[in-house]
Amino acid sequence: MDIKAALLEISATGLSDAEIGAAIGAPQSVVTRLRNGVHKTTFWERGQAIVALAERLRSAKQAEPAKQEAA
Repeated sequence: MDIKAALLEISATGLSDAEIGAAIGAPQSVVTRLRNGVHKTTFWERGQAIVALAERLRSAKQAEPAKQEAA
């Protein structure tokens, strides 16, 4: 998954750029520039943190319907 796609997926969950930045250890401005395609690359570690956050949110969303069915 590329960084921009991961950020778009994360943003779709309702997290702001500032919240995403706090989660990955980057300023909001960097998150915004990456999501908007102004910056094409970032530090490897930051890119990995973005992809990992997207994967965690996707896993949580997939587990959510199972919780509702159990209730």
